[in-house]
Amino acid sequence: MESAAQVACATLGLFILDRFEWRTLGDDGSVQSTKREDDIIGGGGTYAILGARMWLPAQRVGIVVDRGSDWPDKVEQELKAYGEDMWEFRDKPEEPTTRALNLYTGEHRGA
Repeated sequence: MESAAQVACATLGLFILDRFEWRTLGDDGSVQSTKREDDIIGGGGTYAILGARMWLPAQRVGIVVDRGSDWPDKVEQELKAYGEDMWEFRDKPEEPTTRALNLYTGEHRGA
């Protein structure tokens, strides 16, 4: 983030990379993965700051993003498209990036 601009909105909420996985139950009760999407930008902090970005320029909003050892370059490019100044990247090469699994089985989430 550019230090010359006064930040009007910052969040301490998390930046998370989500995985969405959809599963079906077979007639015999077996579970099969039917679709999976990885490295989806998520986290409450991320969406809070993106919402603020609708009204404020990138240098007036901010969030700390922990970049782990498994950080995908495509995610960084997606983030920078919203404005490079709003992201404060903190490198953590000894740790993986924070991730979450959103699992849907049949009509139920988290099953």
